[in-house]
Amino acid sequence: MWYYNSMSDSITIKREVNMTQTNMTFNENLGFQFDRFISDEIVLNGIKGIPNILEMIKDTIDNGDTEDAKMWISEVQRELSENNVRG
Repeated sequence: MWYYNSMSDSITIKREVNMTQTNMTFNENLGFQFDRFISDEIVLNGIKGIPNILEMIKDTIDNGDTEDAKMWISEVQRELSENNVRG
């Protein structure tokens, strides 16, 4: 939006910001912070990011390696704990 100010012979540009898109609940903000700053920092077995690690664990279970899957879950828990993520 802009308007012309004849008193000073200048054009003033007003920027409108839609704040409704940035108003997150606490849980939404927490999820955003986790995704942005923690999830991609965790690397296990050369796999980066919690979503990818969880897929690796599911594949391990599908292959029948339940003991390895338990070990990977324990590793994810340890990594989350070290990053101050509490369940």
